[in-house]
Amino acid sequence: ADWYVVGDPTEGALITLARKAGLDTEQLDETIPEIKEFQFDSARKLLSSVRKRNGQTVVFVKGAPENLLNLSTDIWDHGHIRKITEADRKFFRDYDSTNAKSAMRNLAFGYRILPAKANRKKLVMEEVEQDFTFLGIVSMIDPLREAVPSAMKIARAAHVKVSIITGDSPITARAVAVKAGLSQEIIIVKGED
Repeated sequence: ADWYVVGDPTEGALITLARKAGLDTEQLDETIPEIKEFQFDSARKLLSSVRKRNGQTVVFVKGAPENLLNLSTDIWDHGHIRKITEADRKFFRDYDSTNAKSAMRNLAFGYRILPAKANRKKLVMEEVEQDFTFLGIVSMIDPLREAVPSAMKIARAAHVKVSIITGDSPITARAVAVKAGLSQEIIIVKGED
């Protein structure tokens, strides 16, 4: 049957990816119910979903690769878990940078099984979001609308100053701006600045 996503296109792309991998996202949502969500914010650049799975409390996280790498102590490596190394971190940072330069949006994923003594009713974000097992990075294209480059050309001819405000990485923002036909003399101001 045909289906389509209503809502956030990034979430839609992730659901599509999961379904292509043979996962039934609706069934998973029922069998691994969410207990609590720590919503995304621009400071920590992560979203965590705490869920109940087979009697365990598991935190599933997605967000900016650099931020998740900094909070990961282990890595899932072809079916087994081992300590994450500096070589692993460099590999994923390089992957993130290379794909961001191609205007790809990169999202990292990880998880953590909370200790059995964790009180599910009193979970604190700072205590939950640590010691993750890093799973990997998904890269996706967020294509420009066809009219954007010509609209930027008209705006530039009319001496209209254009600013881009985005939650994407600065590298991705620069690559998208260039594709949109904006000057390569781009000034990037990060959120924390």
